[in-house]
Amino acid sequence: MKEVNGSRRWLFLLAISVMFLLKDFNYYVIAALVLFCVAVAVYGQLDLDVGVLFLFFSSLRYPTSGGPSRELFRAMGILAAYQLGKCVTGSDKDNGRISVAFVTVPAIVLFIKGILDYSPVLRSGTGEIELYWPDWGGNMLPASAHEYYLVMIASLSVYFIYYTIKVNRVGIVGVVLAVGSVVIAVHAKGRLAFWASLITAVIVFIGIVIEKRLFFRKAFAISCIFIMVAITVVILLFRTNAFGLQDSYMYSMWSEEGGPIYNSRFSMMGQQVRAFARYLFSEPGIVEIDPGLINDRGEEVYYVSNTWLQIGRDNRVKAFLWTMAFSVYSFVIMIKAWIRSGDCNKYAVISAFIGITFLNTIEPAMQNNVVFWILEVYLAGMLRALYNNAYLPRKLETDIILRYV
Repeated sequence: MKEVNGSRRWLFLLAISVMFLLKDFNYYVIAALVLFCVAVAVYGQLDLDVGVLFLFFSSLRYPTSGGPSRELFRAMGILAAYQLGKCVTGSDKDNGRISVAFVTVPAIVLFIKGILDYSPVLRSGTGEIELYWPDWGGNMLPASAHEYYLVMIASLSVYFIYYTIKVNRVGIVGVVLAVGSVVIAVHAKGRLAFWASLITAVIVFIGIVIEKRLFFRKAFAISCIFIMVAITVVILLFRTNAFGLQDSYMYSMWSEEGGPIYNSRFSMMGQQVRAFARYLFSEPGIVEIDPGLINDRGEEVYYVSNTWLQIGRDNRVKAFLWTMAFSVYSFVIMIKAWIRSGDCNKYAVISAFIGITFLNTIEPAMQNNVVFWILEVYLAGMLRALYNNAYLPRKLETDIILRYV
C-alpha cells in the first residue's frame, strides 16, 4: 500500500464520513464510486474476493424504478463501498496498526447527526416522543430511525475502554461519547443504542478474555463469581417484585413489544421465514411470500424488522439468500481475522460491525435508511482487509482473488 500524507488522508476520511450522511441512494452511489476510484488511485490497492460475487448478485435484486441499468448502477455503488473499506484499512508500517480513524471518525460524525436530530426533544425537556418526528433536515422519520445514528458509536464502548487502558488515555473521550449516545437514546425512549452497546460489549469482552487467556487469572474468577451472584440477586428481586421492580418494568418502555426475550419482532421474523419455506417447497406462483405479518397488537403489517428478511420480502427468496451468503461470509472472515490478527485496533472494526449487524437484524434498515445497510458493507470490507493483513503471506482461498499493490 502506498504511503499517504496526513492532510490528504484526513480529507479522504472526511469525505467518507460525509458520504454516510447522504440519504438519497443515487447521490450515495455517485459519492461511493468517486471515492472508490480515488482510493484505488491513492492507495494503489484492489482486492476482489468471493464476497464481491455474493454482494453483486444480492445488490442487483434491490428494487429500483429505473430498470436494469439503474439496478446495475446501484449495485456498483454498493460494491464500491465494500472495496472502499478494503482500500482504507492498510496497516501502518511503523506500528502495525490499521487505520482505525476510518471507523471512529465516521461513527463520531453519525453521532453528531444523531444529536442534531434529537435536539428538539432534548431542548423541550419533556422527553415526550411521537411515533414520527422530523430529523434535523426536516425529513419525517419513524422514532427508531433517528436512533440509527447513535448505534455505531455506542457499539464502540468496549474498544474505547480497551484503547484507554492499553494505548492512550485519549480513548476516554470515546468512552464519554459512547455512554452519552446510550443516555440520549434512552432519554428519547429508544432502546437500540443500549442493546447494541450491551451485546457488542459482551461479545467483544468474551473474545478478549479468550484471546488473552484471562480466565487463568484469579481476578477474572473473582469477577465472574461476583457477576453471577449479582445477576442471581437481581433475578430474585425481580421475581418477588421487591421494591416494585417487576411493576416498574411492566409499565416501562423496556417491556414494550414483549420485552427483549418474547419480542414480537422475533415472532414476525419467524412468520416471514415460514413464508419463505412455503414458497421454496411449493409450486411457483402458488404461495406469495409477502402476506401481512401479525404484530403484538394483532395488527397486520407489511414489513419485517430485519434487513435480510425485508430484502427477501421486496425481492423474493433469491435476494434474501444472496444477501445472507454475503453476511455469513463476512462473519466467517471476522472470526478468522479476530483469531489471527494481533492488532489491538481490530476491536474497533469488529465492534462496529457487530453493532451495525445487530441494528440490521432487528430493524428493516434497508427500507428506512439504506445507508445503514451500506455501512455494514463498508465495515465488512474493512474486515476483509484486516483478514488480508493477518494472513500474510496471503492464502488464495478461491480461484477468483486478484490483488494489485
